[in-house]
Amino acid sequence: MGRPLLLIIFCLLFKNSFSFTQSDSTAKTSAIKLFRERMEEHSQLFNGREHAGYYYKIKGHAYFSQPEKQIGVVWYNGTSYNNLPIFYDTYKDELVLSDMQRLVNISLPSQAVNRFSILNHTFIRLEGIANMPDGYYDVLSGDTVQVLAKRKKNLLEKLGEKVTEREFIQDDSFYIYKNGAYFPVKNRRAVLKVFMDKKAELQQYIRKSQLNVRDDFEKSLVDIVEYYKQLTSS
Repeated sequence: MGRPLLLIIFCLLFKNSFSFTQSDSTAKTSAIKLFRERMEEHSQLFNGREHAGYYYKIKGHAYFSQPEKQIGVVWYNGTSYNNLPIFYDTYKDELVLSDMQRLVNISLPSQAVNRFSILNHTFIRLEGIANMPDGYYDVLSGDTVQVLAKRKKNLLEKLGEKVTEREFIQDDSFYIYKNGAYFPVKNRRAVLKVFMDKKAELQQYIRKSQLNVRDDFEKSLVDIVEYYKQLTSS
């Protein structure tokens, strides 16, 4: 990491921690010691590249749920780091670490981030799976049968007479993990095909619960999978 970035991080970490004059050598020594301890503890997290953000005139935003940074937990090379201000960029599929005043934003190396939690959602990184892009997946339902969501935003461009309008558009995809395999699902038929052993019971549950699978697919998918796990738990 370059010296300018180190200097910025140093100032941000300790500008409110100490107040001293040039003659106060004890306070300065304590600040330097604390800085070294903090940098030693979190040095891995500052190995990424700077995240510059996006042009302000683009409609919408590229991030998960909301554009503001959120306090979350990051598992980086197997070590957990709590209470970190982070963003999840779903356009680039990158986890972004922010300082407390958003003066420095750093995109963490994807291969080093095992998983992270933000806004009560836990994301895991999956790689090398057939018919699934490498990247982070939102675990909507866990245990032996899982529901995963690939959060994705695309940048749509519309050519106008004088300007090109650009907008971020949500384009999530969903997967079911069952018996050691991942199945992409887009509709009710695909979901029931995964659960052929309980198809009749699930069809009855969908009708009785009046699930709106077409218009609220994510919630309906989770409800169906949770009910399937109830049916097969005994």
